[in-house]
Amino acid sequence: MPITSQRKASGDPKAVKVTGQFKITLGAQYFWTLDQNRFGDFTGNRDGWHAGLTFDYQLATNLSTKVAVNYQDFDNQQEQWTGFVRLQRPF
Repeated sequence: MPITSQRKASGDPKAVKVTGQFKITLGAQYFWTLDQNRFGDFTGNRDGWHAGLTFDYQLATNLSTKVAVNYQDFDNQQEQWTGFVRLQRPF
């Protein structure tokens, strides 16, 4: 079950174009005061963060691949690594 907080600090993902065909994008979010009381107020001192890298590579005209790697660490929960590999072609 995902944890959400109305109070979170995040920035726009930052992309670096390595070559004309290869791009790396970094994104991260920090969450603080994750718990809520019965009135909906944020309380406690649990926090967490989520960070990810996405690698985009243009294989050929109208064919690209995307690889994503994500890491998540919230207090009182097991750390998680997730990701995917996708081939993409526009129609």
